Amino acid sequence: MRQRTLYQLVVILCTQLCVCTCYHYGPPATEHVCRNMFPEGHHVDAQTSEPPFEIDLSQNVYTPWEEVQVTLRATQGYFFRGFFMQARRADCSHVFQYQPLGVFTVLPEDQNLMKTMPCLNHKDSAISHRTNQSFGKAVFRWNAPAAMIGHLYFTATVVKEQDIFWTNVKSVLMRDQSDKRRKGEYCPTKSRIDPHEINTTPRPSRGTTEKLQESTTVTCGCHFNKHCIFQLAFSVTMPAFLFKKIVL
Repeated sequence: MRQRTLYQLVVILCTQLCVCTCYHYGPPATEHVCRNMFPEGHHVDAQTSEPPFEIDLSQNVYTPWEEVQVTLRATQGYFFRGFFMQARRADCSHVFQYQPLGVFTVLPEDQNLMKTMPCLNHKDSAISHRTNQSFGKAVFRWNAPAAMIGHLYFTATVVKEQDIFWTNVKSVLMRDQSDKRRKGEYCPTKSRIDPHEINTTPRPSRGTTEKLQESTTVTCGCHFNKHCIFQLAFSVTMPAFLFKKIVL
């Protein structure tokens, strides 16, 4: 009985540790994430239903360095706890179609909620959450590139919970009025995990500690998998005498 209680205490403590070290501060700016816009460590495919989110733009044409207000908005009574957004060329055949364009800026009053990211060596070329707070909408600014590069659009990955997220959330096309040859097109980003990333570990029974585990990791959009607390529990060593007064 004492050993079981000790184990549960370690699990609970490690759960709290997971809260502090997961995607609470947004996704990493790795090449994989920046190119594919697919969250790491979620171990599930993106949702296939119509995204309950919209990207609104203050205008749908641009000139060099022009500032545009961008709003990511939840619809249908939804909310989101994480997001990752870039602007990209509306030309799927372009060799640099995947490269992010322009520069994002977080509003002064939202510095604790959002952050810009340096994707593929382009400073402030992406923007994401930096807290696990629920959002109804997120508003920020974007400045166009220094030169006209053709039509473009904004694309985002939006996370409601760790295993519920949508990729390919897109804005209307933002047009380059000097480009009369191309109509512009949307280019899909990754929406399914690779086979080796599939999590085949069965879910644990829903005991007290398991409920705590799931509610915590799902809420913050943890980039550890759902069993990270058990990995932590076995990796963290703690002298038993520290728990004696608690367990007895």
